[in-house]
Amino acid sequence: ALLTNARIVNHRNGKSVCIVECKKSEKPVFLEKKNGEQKFYVRRGPATEDLPPKEHLNYIQKHFKHI
Repeated sequence: ALLTNARIVNHRNGKSVCIVECKKSEKPVFLEKKNGEQKFYVRRGPATEDLPPKEHLNYIQKHFKHI
């Protein structure tokens, strides 16, 4: 199933705004770039953070306890 949904809405000031909604995944999801590099992004409040590799295991153990 898709975990994201994007839509464009018209704002009062006449500009278009893209709204992206992300659902919580039941398992860790890594982004693989075209060059083969893997990234692991996490949400921290209203921000998205590229988590350093040394923090992956701790984050996954804390947030995906059923794995």
